[in-house]
Amino acid sequence: MTHEGKLYDFVFDFRQADRLVCTDIVYRAYHEVGPMNFELNRRSGRLALSAEDLLQQGLQKDLFEVVLGFGVGEQVIRHGESAESRLRASLRKPA
Repeated sequence: MTHEGKLYDFVFDFRQADRLVCTDIVYRAYHEVGPMNFELNRRSGRLALSAEDLLQQGLQKDLFEVVLGFGVGEQVIRHGESAESRLRASLRKPA
């Protein structure tokens, strides 16, 4: 809750916490809590965590359980394994 009301970080600078983006909030809330450990990647010369990075790392390390998915490739609600397999198929392969 300490981040509530902060401005949007159009520079995507994860080294600062005075302005934030959505993945920055997830990173600051969960990074190094129990098994949660996210690696920042260089994007446009800055270290950041994109939504794609967050999903890939979370699924690769079994940090998340996919419960529901919607609109990944089509306007269909998917549950459980069906949602997870569709999400995994939609992600770019890591470099």
